Amino acid sequence: MVAPLCTIQLWIILVVLQNESSARPQDGNTGSKTIEFLNETRLRILTNPPKKDLLDNDQEIIFPDDPELVNPVSRIDVFSKCSEDFPLCENAEAYPYNHLKTVLQQNLVYKDLFGADEVPEVANRIGEEDDVFVCRSITRTIFPKMGQNKNNKWKFIINQGDEDGFVQGVRIEICRNLDGECDFPGYLPEGYKTSCRQKYVYRRLLSVNNDGNPIPDTFKIPSACCCAYKQNLDFLSRFGKQFTPATKRKNKK
Repeated sequence: MVAPLCTIQLWIILVVLQNESSARPQDGNTGSKTIEFLNETRLRILTNPPKKDLLDNDQEIIFPDDPELVNPVSRIDVFSKCSEDFPLCENAEAYPYNHLKTVLQQNLVYKDLFGADEVPEVANRIGEEDDVFVCRSITRTIFPKMGQNKNNKWKFIINQGDEDGFVQGVRIEICRNLDGECDFPGYLPEGYKTSCRQKYVYRRLLSVNNDGNPIPDTFKIPSACCCAYKQNLDFLSRFGKQFTPATKRKNKK
């Protein structure tokens, strides 16, 4: 009776080992797997996504309502052709041209907001042709695609080009000799020095908000070059007193 009992126990062990072997997955693929165990079908869910799906997860910003969603628009963090010393930029590498073209075509009401400032001809400018300014300047019209708003934040400015008709031309005047001495035809009073300073105005232009939609914003525009003067502290410190025009006239008497 002992031998048949051992045979039965051995047979049971073999059956258990065979079932455990069939329950193991046969490949290394991830996802959902179906296994059989003692004639029962169970579904095992592998929670870790495939590594390829993790690598292909795109984190770039995409503007809403984009018909193709194939050209994601990145944040404004590329200034290779822009200078932080100048508040406007005509060349913006990340400018969302295709997205804005679609948005503007769907909202033609914005059409009346576009146009370009005109620079007056020399013959029509105020003053005589032989007038000389103590601070020389350059006047021209530009079409910026990026600029610093009144809060010193860089924002896109809508300028699609003449072909689309959505342009915003801005007349600017910039100093030729910024922070240089003014061109006075003579000598300055002792104790004073001059410099050419850039002046600015604030102007509303059609910009782009964080959702990719047109919205007005206020931008800093170079408008004039003016001469400023102040007392030369280095000169005054050497003589130990302050000179003013009134003091000089009093001494002459």
